[in-house]
Amino acid sequence: AAASAGPRRGAEAHSRAAGGEEWNQLMHSAEQLVQAGRWEHVLAKGASALSLLDEAGGSPPLGRGRLLVAMGTAHEKLGSRGEALQAYREARAIFEAKGKMASKNGALLQMNIAFACQSVRGLGGEGGAEDAVSACAEFERACVLLRKQGLLDGSVKGPEVLHRAGCLKAEVGRCEDAVADFRDARASLEQTNTLVSKLGVDVLEHLGDALGELGSTDGSVEALEQAVAILEKKKKLESKRGAVLLIKVGDALVELGYPEDAVNTYFDARDILRAAGKLHGVEAAGMLANLGSLQAELNSASRQDIRATLSSALELYRNAGAEGTVEASSLLANLATLSMEAGDFAGALRDFRTAEATFARESALDSAEGARLLIGLASALAELGLDEEALVKFDRARAAL
Repeated sequence: AAASAGPRRGAEAHSRAAGGEEWNQLMHSAEQLVQAGRWEHVLAKGASALSLLDEAGGSPPLGRGRLLVAMGTAHEKLGSRGEALQAYREARAIFEAKGKMASKNGALLQMNIAFACQSVRGLGGEGGAEDAVSACAEFERACVLLRKQGLLDGSVKGPEVLHRAGCLKAEVGRCEDAVADFRDARASLEQTNTLVSKLGVDVLEHLGDALGELGSTDGSVEALEQAVAILEKKKKLESKRGAVLLIKVGDALVELGYPEDAVNTYFDARDILRAAGKLHGVEAAGMLANLGSLQAELNSASRQDIRATLSSALELYRNAGAEGTVEASSLLANLATLSMEAGDFAGALRDFRTAEATFARESALDSAEGARLLIGLASALAELGLDEEALVKFDRARAAL
């Protein structure tokens, strides 16, 4: 029996050696296919190699982790984002078991997991829907690992990682942390002389948005205007993207108390959208509504021109199916005010009542805008001799204020 056991052990060792050699060949072939971008073949070779390892049993070697990374990349390139995330996470478990996450390859793997995690959000059946909090945690871990390896600040991928991390933090309400990430991303782009780019515009726009959320309007305007300057430098300001940025700048200028500058900025945005045939949608409607209101406040245009601007805005709201919103109803109240000035009290009353109904439905009558609407409605009622109802509306407005 002892004599027969020796040959068996020798045969098993020979089989393992042969299996190991075949595994190495498959692994080498898969890595070459990755370099060639032949993604379907990467998955085929990878599946064969994993099958060999499964037959051999034992603890997963680090090579299995490397192979899973390659297969995750192939899945990602082929659009199978859920499968990519699964492969990357299996690879991470092996890297962690082998103590390799604190390496360059570990940091890059974590970056791939963060990107894949964000990409599968909302896909449901394909890999599971990842919420913003878990995706944010993956990006935070990626930033830590990449920074330790010197791969975050001033690198090619670093600004994109920081930008995506900032977007997720802003989404979950962590605006201060988001601002820090966006600023780091901007600094990294400046360090590599790549701020004048699409990513640079994205970073600056989202930095401006986050600063606006925090009430730092000066900083918001500075970042947004820097984004506008980049588009202008790249001769891409005459686009919908450029118009959207100008609208945001205009909104911020209103908050800062520079209505004249805001009007000029809105004019620029309107002209760009009109020239591009894209003067439509809720965003454009809001811009025209603000423009008309500021013109009325500054008395910088004729009442006829102001009415034309506000009417155009209302039409855009209607075309977008947003006529029954508080924003559209506020605009309708502004038009009613113009009707009052022109002596059309019946028309003003009709529009005020329509706006009031929307505000009441949306529980918005107790706001400052709701009080302003009620005062206008009460004034129209008084002009038409409906004094009793006018007093009721005035009392309701006073209570709202």
